[in-house]
Amino acid sequence: MEKENKKNQKEYLKEERKRIFKLVEQALNLDPRIKQEKADEEAEILRVKEAKKAANKLKYAKKEDNSAQEKEDKIKAEAEEKIKKAQEKEERKIINKKYRETVKELG
Repeated sequence: MEKENKKNQKEYLKEERKRIFKLVEQALNLDPRIKQEKADEEAEILRVKEAKKAANKLKYAKKEDNSAQEKEDKIKAEAEEKIKKAQEKEERKIINKKYRETVKELG
């Protein structure tokens, strides 16, 4: 009898844990604060990658040619433009997400 009770209790606890994990996962997926935090982290990662690429381009541009100053300015401008475009893209994504969420709430 006790063995059966322990077995049933283990099964119940296992199912209860699954249910709780599912609820937590849903809450994390639906919380706009967490979505915003993830979007910010992705944007930051993208900015860092672009900055590294720009730095590498600068490094190799200096080695290749004596007119490095001109290329450097050009690469810096391109890197800044890419970063701006990436930031604008992230901002548009966030705005679109917010818009879709408000449409879902209203509809």
